[in-house]
Amino acid sequence: MQCLARHGFLDGSLSVFDYGCGKGDDIRNLSANDITVSGWDPHYAPDQPKQAADIVNLGFVINVIENYQERLEALIGAYDLANQVLVVSAMLFNQNAFKGQAFNDGVITQRNTFQKYFTQSELKDFISETLETDTIPVAPGIFFVFKNQDAEQRFLLGRQRSQRNVLRYRVDLFHRRSLNFLVMRKNIWLTNTFSTRCGRKFWSLGGYPTNRKSIRWLNSPKPLAPSTKPFALR
Repeated sequence: MQCLARHGFLDGSLSVFDYGCGKGDDIRNLSANDITVSGWDPHYAPDQPKQAADIVNLGFVINVIENYQERLEALIGAYDLANQVLVVSAMLFNQNAFKGQAFNDGVITQRNTFQKYFTQSELKDFISETLETDTIPVAPGIFFVFKNQDAEQRFLLGRQRSQRNVLRYRVDLFHRRSLNFLVMRKNIWLTNTFSTRCGRKFWSLGGYPTNRKSIRWLNSPKPLAPSTKPFALR
């Protein structure tokens, strides 16, 4: 759901169906934000109807289905309900994959539940080959599958613009930092030059210079004549 919100799909104009909604936490959050949403779950909401929506979310469902055929049916069933886009997310391979007892193509965890760990490429291939369509990775373990070509083109165009804006910001930031560094180096050089020349004049003139005379010294091609009267301290 966070990916949907980040890419502007949860502005209230599109309906959402949560396929495998669990206890319904996402449904309550979306409803509180005036988004049309419903859901179904085989354990917690089996009596709720499976209904079509603009967006169908299949979040961390296929990785807990131990039967491969049922896994396929869940993916295809969710895709059939989507009017615009199906969002598929699954658990990726991590250190927990080595824990538990091997079972089928996954493991039985310490909580006595089944877990199938995918790699990013394996998950992409599973979705693409099952649905016979292209998938778009939006985050590790999360893919968008568009049914509506116009919606897909709008998404790709918007993401391309966002990437260009990020790149432009990084380039501008680099240029600003480089410019600030050069200005700092020049200021240090000017300060050191000023201090050195003022120090030499101090001994020859016998006192601290005023600001106006300091400028005249720096622009003077020849040393000024020594003065017997020191300048006023400021």
